[in-house]
Amino acid sequence: MQRKQNNNSWIGIVIFLLIMFGSPITRFLSSVIYQATGLQVNPSMLLVGLIILSVIVSSIVPLLRGIGGENRSNETRLPTGPTSMPPMPPPINPTSMTPPSTPPQLSATPRFDPIIDPRILLFGVIGLVFFGVIFLFMLSMTGVI
Repeated sequence: MQRKQNNNSWIGIVIFLLIMFGSPITRFLSSVIYQATGLQVNPSMLLVGLIILSVIVSSIVPLLRGIGGENRSNETRLPTGPTSMPPMPPPINPTSMTPPSTPPQLSATPRFDPIIDPRILLFGVIGLVFFGVIFLFMLSMTGVI
């Protein structure tokens, strides 16, 4: 079964870029807004406003698509009217069945594969410890700890 493709995946990328590179962008935008309108805008207020605006846009676009009916043509629907079913074969009489000559062999204990590959999990834990050490080092350098 094919998963429905989400067209709003850009919102996470935009928020990530705004948080990572938002300081120069928001300073530039706040200076442009100040020159155009004379209204002093704090860059952090502008960053929060851009994030809220992107969330609002990402929630309104699917609503507008639903109203427009674009999704109706792509959806798989169940039939609503009566359909003809093929005839069913008659049930098999259990007394006419012969038991198997050899008992079925039971397999060994079932083996369950892990959901997450252990190498990826190990890489993630090592990365978490690494960034935790860097964070603690930065806190100790600034005198917080």
